[in-house]
Amino acid sequence: MKVLFLALSLAALTFGNNVDYHVVVRTSASQDAGTNGHFLIYATGHSGEEQELGVLDNTSEDVAQPGSEDTHVLKEIADVGVIVCVEIIAKSDDAWLIDGLDISSPSSPKYTFVNADHILLSSGWFEGQSSLKMC
Repeated sequence: MKVLFLALSLAALTFGNNVDYHVVVRTSASQDAGTNGHFLIYATGHSGEEQELGVLDNTSEDVAQPGSEDTHVLKEIADVGVIVCVEIIAKSDDAWLIDGLDISSPSSPKYTFVNADHILLSSGWFEGQSSLKMC
C-alpha cells in the first residue's frame, strides 16, 4: 500500500507541474513573410499528451518581420515532458511564413523544428494552410 501511494505521489509530481516554455521563432526572410496576426502553438510530449501553450502574439510592429527571430515565453503551462512535436494554428488571415522554431522547457531540452516544406500559415483559405505540424 505504501509503495502504491509513493508511486502515485511521484507521478503526480512529474505530470501535474506547470512550467514555462521558451519558443524562438525564425520568420522567413522572403518578402511578405512577416505578420501582425495571432497564432496558437501546441506541443506534444513523448507520451502523446498534447497541450495548448498559448498565443504567439505578433501584433507588435517589431515582431515577426521578414528575417526576424522572435522569443516568446509562455508561462505556467501544463508540462508535457520531452517535446516531440509542435503545431502552429493560424487565428488570423494575415499570413506568416516561418523557417522554423526552437522550443524548450525545464522538462525538455531545446529542440529545433523546421518548416521544410515552406508552408505559409493563414486562416484565409485563399492564402495558405491553417495549421503546421512539425515533428
